[in-house]
Amino acid sequence: MPKYLCYCGKYDEPAYSPLVLPHSCGEYCEKRKHDHCKHDKCDVLCHPGSCPPCNINVQVSCFCQKESKRVPCSVAPRSMYACEGTCERLLNCMKH
Repeated sequence: MPKYLCYCGKYDEPAYSPLVLPHSCGEYCEKRKHDHCKHDKCDVLCHPGSCPPCNINVQVSCFCQKESKRVPCSVAPRSMYACEGTCERLLNCMKH
């Protein structure tokens, strides 16, 4: 028989309290906000659904690595961008 866990997964069979969200243990979630985040853990009380995004700004480089900009950590993995400069890297065909 599967275990019944609170939302954050810390406790089996969380005790009922009228002051706490049902099915919640009432403690801080402390999960990673997303898979690639190395910053703070979730600081919201045990909650359903996904954790709020990490808003710590990180440096992201353009495709050719000449420029960079700061974006929130939660969008960094999909934030590669093309700058306006000329890349000057040699392509796989070795001609350009």
